[in-house]
Amino acid sequence: MVGSARRFILTAEGDFEIRAPRPEDIAETAEALWPQAGCGFIILEEDCPDGWGDYVQAAGGRDAETGESRITVERRVYVRDGNDGLDLRRPFQHLVAGKPGQGAATPARIETNGYQVTVRANEVLSTRDVVAIMTAFLQNRELPGAYRWRSNREEVEEIVRETEAWRRQH
Repeated sequence: MVGSARRFILTAEGDFEIRAPRPEDIAETAEALWPQAGCGFIILEEDCPDGWGDYVQAAGGRDAETGESRITVERRVYVRDGNDGLDLRRPFQHLVAGKPGQGAATPARIETNGYQVTVRANEVLSTRDVVAIMTAFLQNRELPGAYRWRSNREEVEEIVRETEAWRRQH
């Protein structure tokens, strides 16, 4: 879906859903990322009839002790065919945003509600970064080039496999 045909939904963990969000909605929702208060992730996704819309999601929020924002941002992109249908022959992209040259090899943890996400130190972002990335996605532009986009697709697939195996056992 391109141009004005794109529709979006902004969702905050356990709180609300906004259809056709505006940049102001993104900014307000990003400020609400504070896992200790209940909101540990937000998702901005395309509202697609086939249910396979691209999305950008942010997890984490303000640190309980320092008040500092510690957020990670991921983007999933599905490959479309020439008729805007899903091309299942080609794998989706799953990317995580980072700042260039700042601790790309050092692991870092981000707290969410009852879970810790392990990323690289350069992938610990601020609320301002979340707003910039999600607003660019909303406005149908390329994602901001100020960030380094690393593929973490294999990591995501491993988590899915482990989760499915655990569910079969329990």
